[in-house]
Amino acid sequence: VIYRAYNFSIEKSALTASTRAPNQFITQTTSDRNVSRRLVDSVRNRFDPPPPPPTPVAPTPAIVRRDRDRRPDPIAQTFFIKSGMGQDSNSVFISKLDVYFKRKSTINGAIIELREVINGYPSYQNLPFSRVHLIPTEISVSDDASVATTVIFPAPVRLDVEKEYAFVVIPDALDPNYLIFTSKVGGTNLTPGANQGLAIVQDWGDGVLFTSTNNRAWKSYQDEDVKFTIYRHNFNSSTGSVTLTNNDHEFLSTENNIGRFKTGELVYTIQETNPLTSNTVSVVAGNNEIGGTDLSTTYAADDYIVVNDGSINKQIFQVVSANSTIIVADRPAFFTATLTGNPVTIGTLRHYDFRYPNFIVLEESNATSTRKFEAADTIYGFDSNTQATITTVDDMRFSYIQPMIMRTNDSVTSTSLSGSFVSPNNTSTTYVQDMLFNDNAYFSRSGMIVFSKSNDIQRTRAMDLTVQMTNASNVTSTPFIDIETASVLAYQWKITNTPATTSKYVSKTVELIESLDAEDFKIYITAYRPNGTDIKVYIRPQAADDPSVFEDNDWIELELTEGINKYSAVSNRFDFREFVYELPDTAKTNEVITYTNGIGTFIGYRRFAVKIELLSENIFKAPRLLDYRGISLT
Repeated sequence: VIYRAYNFSIEKSALTASTRAPNQFITQTTSDRNVSRRLVDSVRNRFDPPPPPPTPVAPTPAIVRRDRDRRPDPIAQTFFIKSGMGQDSNSVFISKLDVYFKRKSTINGAIIELREVINGYPSYQNLPFSRVHLIPTEISVSDDASVATTVIFPAPVRLDVEKEYAFVVIPDALDPNYLIFTSKVGGTNLTPGANQGLAIVQDWGDGVLFTSTNNRAWKSYQDEDVKFTIYRHNFNSSTGSVTLTNNDHEFLSTENNIGRFKTGELVYTIQETNPLTSNTVSVVAGNNEIGGTDLSTTYAADDYIVVNDGSINKQIFQVVSANSTIIVADRPAFFTATLTGNPVTIGTLRHYDFRYPNFIVLEESNATSTRKFEAADTIYGFDSNTQATITTVDDMRFSYIQPMIMRTNDSVTSTSLSGSFVSPNNTSTTYVQDMLFNDNAYFSRSGMIVFSKSNDIQRTRAMDLTVQMTNASNVTSTPFIDIETASVLAYQWKITNTPATTSKYVSKTVELIESLDAEDFKIYITAYRPNGTDIKVYIRPQAADDPSVFEDNDWIELELTEGINKYSAVSNRFDFREFVYELPDTAKTNEVITYTNGIGTFIGYRRFAVKIELLSENIFKAPRLLDYRGISLT
């Protein structure tokens, strides 16, 4: 046995809280080598004479070529966020940054980003939402540092107080034409104003200028700083909210499938064309105009049209505007052709499982009251060329959901979550339920249903999640909700009120020792059983002298003897109760279990298995099994 030990190094750093992971600058290094070598036959008979020594050959020098991507050559300036800047909050949010250039490139732009500072030096990780690329026309220059180049971050950038950060300026392609204004002790103030022309007698004190030739090793300049202005957000309201609505989904059951759909492709159904509109249209490669006859009688803004020549040329366009002879589309055509054009209802395929191909889920449906997905429609996969027939446009009932909403809070902010849902028992109204972030929300009381867009065109019965936010009237801080990454995981319990179709548990086969054949059986179950649900328990016995296949023996249903009228509280999913099941008298002869199969009648059992069925009148309430203890009685 060979034992190996390995060292693992652990690095720790305090990162600013955010809903996104920090980004890292990535470079590549490649090396090509041309090195001489010779092959040696390593297999020979041990009795063979040794081979003659090889003929001396002049060594071939190794040719080594390195092709290394040049690393960025940045300049950085650190700065410190003091506690007073947060006004009792432990964070602030940065909106923009002003820097001052003396010279720029006319070809290459520059990247400006904010980074963590570790041990006094700029780190390799930039803060989420802080990386901005400027093209040359967006960069201003001056000879006296009076004109600012403003860098506006795409989203507020959170910085913690009592912590040091850095902004980094990285010219594209290591362009040497960029010059940035700095303030150096002993220099002269150039900026117009009362201090213009005066000597600079001390440095700023709350930061340090750094330069680097590889974006990793940094050289500091203790008496020099980049000129900059950083701006903090001031928030007006002490409370606010954001409401997230489910996507425009379509839940479609299908039949007569030909081919396999591809997740992510457009799925569409062709709609009727007004009789005045010709189905023949023309497109030109690189042009976003579609020509035809009486087009405006069929098409309007936000409609979709598919053009197809039945061969290789096919494209879907969104209509921007339409008149009698021209449709202005959202994108240019890929080809030039005269071909067939039809209005379509589309959606993006979100879920498809080829093992269960007769159910698909679309999102971003553009269904309207006059053009929607309906039963008997034929649908087509744009990329896969798959087609199928819709049997039903379904509305989905879910047992519970898990809202995955990323957020950040600090010492003065707070967030809470609630949802507005439609109950299957009353689809004309909604109800509100409080929830927890990133935790399961159950609908045991009222249930929950999500409608297909085609069944709820006006979206009056949508599923809405509302995040309430407050900052305790502190203008420097706010909760942060990342709506781009927000999602909901929805689940269905596979449960019915019919034993043949509901979920069930079957134990492994238990075999008793030879001298302990059993005559009776009792089982104790700890379970959550709310009103409207049930738990059934069965035993499959086999006697020692029964030669039949064990799985061919019938299940015998046990009788609930303790806990008949005992139910768990619907509001408490952890209200577990104990129930006792025993063999009914009808399954015993003289108090001993008796069963009959195709071979004969047998008394007692040597081996057995247990089956537990979970039953419910709907998928919103489901019993749960915590544990069970079976006792074989002799």
